[in-house]
Amino acid sequence: MSMKSERQQLIMKLVSSTMIHNQDELQSLLLAKGMEVTQATLSRDVNELGLVKYRAEDGSLCYRRRTTEAKGTPSTTAEGIVSIEFSGSFAVVKTHPGFASVVASAIDRGNSDGVMGTIAGDDTIFVLLRQFADKDEVLNDMNRILPGITNKLF
Repeated sequence: MSMKSERQQLIMKLVSSTMIHNQDELQSLLLAKGMEVTQATLSRDVNELGLVKYRAEDGSLCYRRRTTEAKGTPSTTAEGIVSIEFSGSFAVVKTHPGFASVVASAIDRGNSDGVMGTIAGDDTIFVLLRQFADKDEVLNDMNRILPGITNKLF
């Protein structure tokens, strides 16, 4: 088994059995198990494994696998979106708590010509549109990236 596979299996085991709130915590747990990993490698692992943050019952955010359904939490990225509203060269996407970062990442990776970038909080995403971007084309791109988003237009 490769070092990467072994590390990622350990990460999934830790995430499944422990409430891990941030990458520093995860890095410390890995180190305690004898596995030293850089922050950059850990970030790539988190992304490759599809880990996202969900709001736990105590109100804190913790890592879980994207397909894992927490109580009362949407199970897919698209289900995590509550609404989208455009204003000038901006869009604001509202999500369920803990979903903004994964939705923003999907928008960024979607390569929409009309989107310059995103900034995500816990449940809100600020989307900066390119100058002269056509709002309908951006919405079509976002619907390609996150099917069903057009149904959430505010």
